[in-house]
Amino acid sequence: MDGKKRVKLEELLPIIEEKLSAGGTVVLPITGTSMLPLLVAGRDKVTLKSAILPLEKDAIPFYRRNDGAFVLHRKVGEDENGYVMCGDNQWVMEHGITDKN
Repeated sequence: MDGKKRVKLEELLPIIEEKLSAGGTVVLPITGTSMLPLLVAGRDKVTLKSAILPLEKDAIPFYRRNDGAFVLHRKVGEDENGYVMCGDNQWVMEHGITDKN
């Protein structure tokens, strides 16, 4: 055992929000394959900072879907429902992401 404890991101969210709202940064490891080849699980980490809103095209925000999932995808456009997001390794666009996510 390596002495590391896995914690759900849900449990860390209050700490992350507090740190970011105070102007700090948070470093998180990458999981998943949706942002390949740019971001690789087990190799890369991301440094989060407060978003500059509205998001510019090609921004890669960390957001939470309405179903509770945490996501790091690229803004590829906008429509009447908000931002259009997509992982670099995906083809299905995600609509309806707003600054509240």
